[in-house]
Amino acid sequence: MSTIAFIGLAVLTITAIICLHAYVLTKFMLLMSQIVKESQTSTSNNGWGSYNNNNNGGWGTTGN
Repeated sequence: MSTIAFIGLAVLTITAIICLHAYVLTKFMLLMSQIVKESQTSTSNNGWGSYNNNNNGGWGTTGN
């Protein structure tokens, strides 16, 4: 009787691990697709070659 219970517990554990793994991978893929989609729709150039600054009276101003 205990052998059947242990086999059932092992099958349940393996099934739960596989389902959780699939769930995490699905959520990760959805998150990555959202990040890629947002980066493709972004039109602002904030890279190293951008000459636009965002220094509106903050640190580094030299004017009076």
